[in-house]
Amino acid sequence: MQVIALRTLREFWARYPQAEGPIRAGFAIAAKADWANPAEIKRQFGGTVDFVGDN
Repeated sequence: MQVIALRTLREFWARYPQAEGPIRAGFAIAAKADWANPAEIKRQFGGTVDFVGDN
């Protein structure tokens, strides 16, 4: 799994400050996670995730 660099996320929430809290929370979860497949990610987030590129 690829996670966008924290620097890129910071640049995004600098433009959209209301996104900082949710992005930080999601990043913290992803950084600690050990998902085996996309289905586990969907379970973690209640099916509210979208996948881009090869899954």
